[in-house]
Amino acid sequence: MQSSIIRTTTPLESSTNPWDRQLGESGKAYSAFLAYRDLGIERSLTKAAEKVTKKKQTLHRWSVQWDWRDRSYAWDRQMQEAEERAIMKERAEYRRLALQMTKNLADKAARGVHAMKTVNVGADGKECLALKPAELIRIIELSHKMQRELLGNPEEDQVAKIEVHFGSTEDEEATDSELPL
Repeated sequence: MQSSIIRTTTPLESSTNPWDRQLGESGKAYSAFLAYRDLGIERSLTKAAEKVTKKKQTLHRWSVQWDWRDRSYAWDRQMQEAEERAIMKERAEYRRLALQMTKNLADKAARGVHAMKTVNVGADGKECLALKPAELIRIIELSHKMQRELLGNPEEDQVAKIEVHFGSTEDEEATDSELPL
């Protein structure tokens, strides 16, 4: 993944990120680094050399001198973190929308309880409930299920107690002393 907002430093500045142009790094070396970095999972000096039309030996020398591998890995981590933040933001938005839908369903269920008292006259002239009990039950069940999935089940909210003991028990010490040397 490539970002359109990349801050590059001038040779007179110190870099703030490993993927920025390094103090003393030539423009050609930095351009070759960018080509190498942006190859992502397909990253290799051979492919980068083809892309910038330079000899692989030149790129190898620059790669060692300017630590391209670690700088590229730092870039990869930065891009992955940015992608994870975007996914988390998307999930939060989805949950907000889903919770709103759940609230709307709960409101419909409340109106459905009221509608149970209302009698409609059908086309055949017979009286019937405005909402069938099975329909109301299904709406209420769906609303509660969605709420539990989105907000969690309160009965499941428990703190785990984890105990860690360092050292050995008497049984372990006895077993260890019985081992042949």
